[in-house]
Amino acid sequence: MVKLMNTAGETTEFYETTSPDHVRKYAIAQMAWYERKAKGAKAFHWWLKGIEVVAAAAIPVLALSPMYDARLITAALGAFVTVLEAFQQIYRFRDTWLNYRSTAEAIRRDLLLYGSGGGPFGDAPDRNRLLAERIAAVTAQENTRWIAYIDKTAGEKKEEKGKEERPAVVTSVPLPPT
Repeated sequence: MVKLMNTAGETTEFYETTSPDHVRKYAIAQMAWYERKAKGAKAFHWWLKGIEVVAAAAIPVLALSPMYDARLITAALGAFVTVLEAFQQIYRFRDTWLNYRSTAEAIRRDLLLYGSGGGPFGDAPDRNRLLAERIAAVTAQENTRWIAYIDKTAGEKKEEKGKEERPAVVTSVPLPPT
């Protein structure tokens, strides 16, 4: 195994292709990465949702409170709930969680079939090559979904920006003939 460091200081592991088991090890590493990222996104999603629900539920209770600062606290909680919801819409932790989870499960399924010699691996002349192709296809599909999401988000921002910069449309009403 060779470790390389990128400019952000993150290490990436590459498996040497001289090992007969390198493809399986790579697939296991990919599955572990997607599982770890899915777990983190799931935790963020549920923590944000939980805090949001508690804060939102406190608003009507505080609104009826005889406390002197109840209006201020209620307004602050309302703003806090709005910010939490905005974070969820921007970062889409739920979508990321489900996307990464489904990718990890697809890799797990291929590893199971590879290990048991089932499915497409049963008659494959080169099982390692087939596993590599299938893992590459699964991760490429996940990458494509991610890029489509980024492009969609960027497109929405451009549309919003274009709406702000667009001049008002002036319609002219024809004058009656004189």
